Amino acid sequence: MLDAGNLEILWSAKFDTFSALPPLVAGDLLLIPTRDSGRSTECAVLHALGLDDGGVRWEQAFDHARFSGLVAVAPDVILVSLTSADLLRGTGALLALDAAGEERWRWTAAVQRVSAPAVAGDTVYFTVDTHTLVILDLASGQERACVPLAANASFAAPALVDGVVYLPCRGPQLLVLTPQGELHWRFDLDAAGSTWLSKTPLVHDARLFTVSNRGEVLALARRDGALQWRVKIGPVGKPLTAPISDGERLYIGARDGLYALDLSDGRAAWHFPTARKIDPQARPVVHNGVVYATCHDRHLYALDAATGKELWPPYTVERRLELPPVLATCGAAGPCVIVADRGGALTAIARPPSAAKHPMLSPLSFADLEIRLFARQEMGYPV
Repeated sequence: MLDAGNLEILWSAKFDTFSALPPLVAGDLLLIPTRDSGRSTECAVLHALGLDDGGVRWEQAFDHARFSGLVAVAPDVILVSLTSADLLRGTGALLALDAAGEERWRWTAAVQRVSAPAVAGDTVYFTVDTHTLVILDLASGQERACVPLAANASFAAPALVDGVVYLPCRGPQLLVLTPQGELHWRFDLDAAGSTWLSKTPLVHDARLFTVSNRGEVLALARRDGALQWRVKIGPVGKPLTAPISDGERLYIGARDGLYALDLSDGRAAWHFPTARKIDPQARPVVHNGVVYATCHDRHLYALDAATGKELWPPYTVERRLELPPVLATCGAAGPCVIVADRGGALTAIARPPSAAKHPMLSPLSFADLEIRLFARQEMGYPV
């Protein structure tokens, strides 16, 4: 039987602070975006660690900047979005780095805010200052098009599927564009002006799934944006994580735990309650029948995707978890899950490759059981 104290810790690292972006796997490297405010100016610093041992391979600093996006297109192509941290001296930019952290190209203009990028084939898509879509050549960084938008785009990455661009917005809209940036269709949610559809949407088969900052999950037809279903989950009016799916269910983190929804109608397949909220930025990860989720209660959870049952007791860190878990291969040690807590601690934990390989949950101690029952009572669940 496995208990949380017997989980194998492969390596750990410590930083002063993290940015709002999660770590990113790029080949055999783990990229860690951090903030450095100890200098005379705010600085964004990208650290590249070896996945085998957590040792630093290289670091790259960007003055007057904050990270707003990080994407690994291939092990040797890393796209970095930078938003100005100083309106007088900084400008927004998108740049490409190689596997050694050296700059290949840089796109910049008279802009302040640059969204996370998305890539389809040899083309990069991102938005700037909420009102413009920029399309670049991936190899050279040359601008192919600059398209004004009919709504305010968010800073989340667009979703790109089959040549169609799905843009999340800082408002109750979703814009769907052709590869050239022409409007294909637009969805407007019947909601108050304070409602945003700002998370990157998920496209699966004939539907598109998105969440609002008011606790709603929506399914739209990919062809024309017709509303298929709309459900509320979690406490009323509270934000959700971006959705993920394994093709069987939709998984979403909320203030009161993790939800699995039926793709066809949004019906809740299961709900795993947590004592504190799952951060809206901490989207869960699903792989080989296991859902991994982090939570403000300082726990990393591993749940059976079909049932929501715990596959191991939660692993507890020192400070709360606000970023999603990262799945990787940690060198010869094999599959691992990496978590980063609010205190700057980074931990790589060995993980079984699938739900079938996970040991069954060992019996809870009486003290553990009391804690769980108290948490459920506090949230109004029957015990």
